[in-house]
Amino acid sequence: MSLDDDQHVVFEGIVVFDTKGCFKVRLDNGEEVNAKPCGKMRKNKIQIITGDVVEVKVSIYDMTKGFIIRRVTSGNKKSAIKTKESNPANQKEKLWK
Repeated sequence: MSLDDDQHVVFEGIVVFDTKGCFKVRLDNGEEVNAKPCGKMRKNKIQIITGDVVEVKVSIYDMTKGFIIRRVTSGNKKSAIKTKESNPANQKEKLWK
C-alpha cells in the first residue's frame, strides 16, 4: 500500500546506529526511528553511514518506523554544521589551514 501525501510526515535527523539494512535515526525533536533506505536509494547503491544527516518519511499511523528518502548535504543543514564544528579533530584541521 502506497502512502498518500496526507498520510506521512518528513523529518530530518542524524543516523545514530546502523545494522544490516536498517538504521536508527535520531530526529530533530529527540525521537528515535527505525528506518530503511527507500527503493531508489537501494537501487542506486547510495551509502549511508553513522553520522549522516538524512530525511526520513514516517507514517502517521506508526511513528517508530520509516524510510530514508535522501541524504542531506552539510551545507543544507544547520545541525550538521554544528556537529562538524564541535568535533575537536575538525577544529585542529582549521588551525593548521
